[in-house]
Amino acid sequence: MTSTPSPRVAAGLLAGGLAVVGLSGCGGTAEDASSAVESAATAAESAGEAAQSAAESARSAAESAGSAAASAAEDAASSVDCSGTSCSVTLTGEGAQVDVLGNRIAFNGVQDGQASLTVGGTEATCTQGQSVAAGPLNLECSTVTADEVTLTASLG
Repeated sequence: MTSTPSPRVAAGLLAGGLAVVGLSGCGGTAEDASSAVESAATAAESAGEAAQSAAESARSAAESAGSAAASAAEDAASSVDCSGTSCSVTLTGEGAQVDVLGNRIAFNGVQDGQASLTVGGTEATCTQGQSVAAGPLNLECSTVTADEVTLTASLG
């Protein structure tokens, strides 16, 4: 006599068969999975190192830019000595600027013995010994060198 399995046993056998078929359909082994995990970990580590390297490069570039700006600020200097409505001014280095008698004087450099200056929004040039009017100021350039101008500024 043949016995027929109960519906519960048949369902269990069927589920077990699907589980075996399901696992055998994956085609991978535990070694394959471990290798994939190691590869992912290595890739993540490489990405982290690349990000750290990029951050260090950015930090280095920012420090270099800061040093360049500090160096430029040291190269561009000014001094002012005022008495009444007249001031003695020395501007050293292109970009040096100073506020004199309520006006900003900026040194733009020297070309062919002429100092280029900006007073407020007015451009002016002067050679050694020359006097010029620049906006509300009269400028008398007493010394003009390759990177410096010494002048007397007075209200016009």
